[in-house]
Amino acid sequence: MFCPAGARWTSPVPAWFGDARPELASVRLVLIAALVLGFTGTALAATAPPPAMVPFATYDSPYFVRNDFEPGASRSYTVIRTWSAFQGAFGVGVTMNGPKATIEPSTFRSKMLLVAIERGPLCSFVSAKVARDVRGLRVEYGLRCPAASSASFAVPLILAVERSGSAVSFVENGRTVHVVAGAR
Repeated sequence: MFCPAGARWTSPVPAWFGDARPELASVRLVLIAALVLGFTGTALAATAPPPAMVPFATYDSPYFVRNDFEPGASRSYTVIRTWSAFQGAFGVGVTMNGPKATIEPSTFRSKMLLVAIERGPLCSFVSAKVARDVRGLRVEYGLRCPAASSASFAVPLILAVERSGSAVSFVENGRTVHVVAGAR
């Protein structure tokens, strides 16, 4: 600002701002802390480990969903950790060519079953995979269903994995459709 000779120069800054110097230091400190925390949070989010693939076994035939297992549901998602719970959901069907290998009661000592059941037309599950991430287990699969028909089926997807108390997310055709809370 131009100040003529002999005139007294006055600051265009209000008087209260000149007295606020200690607060400016606090504001700077808060801004610096926010920047540091923002960059740290971004760095932590960027370093989250990728999901680890989990080995599993698939069981399909000769398992039939019992008529009294969630009879009014069009879909069911469950984690089975005991032989009695398995018996409550499934029966073994009579098939040609002799008896088929079934899930043994001893399986539940070290394994649990991740189960999705689709009721309606004869659908098929494709390309299943299981991964572990920070939220628990994630079961991903594709579901292909033909046009509606007068016949109705209950088609199960049964995957056996190592026993854990983790939550399980069921992801169907790329969309999370159900989450089963972890065991207590």
